[in-house]
Amino acid sequence: MDAITITEELYNLDNQTLVSKIPALFAQAATIQETLLKQIIANNVSCEWGKKYHFDQIQTIEEYRKLVPITTWEDVKPYSDRMIEGENGLLFSENIKQGDLLHHKVQNT
Repeated sequence: MDAITITEELYNLDNQTLVSKIPALFAQAATIQETLLKQIIANNVSCEWGKKYHFDQIQTIEEYRKLVPITTWEDVKPYSDRMIEGENGLLFSENIKQGDLLHHKVQNT
């Protein structure tokens, strides 16, 4: 089972069932996080950010740490600004809805 499927399943659980699963989820937290990170990397190989940081070469957490630097908002902001203007394929391979970005711009100005 992949991390996204686990996340979707948890979202659909009632509170009592969700609480009963917490110990098992804590025990699997590192595995779930690693799986999710690998999915994010694989899904964004073709975006500008993914190309810049060689997502196509990343197979392990260690490779990710070696190839992708610690990033601040100042590093990401130019990409975000370009996305707000309608450019796609920058931080994500999927197209982002213009309305979502405009809402973000209004909230953060």
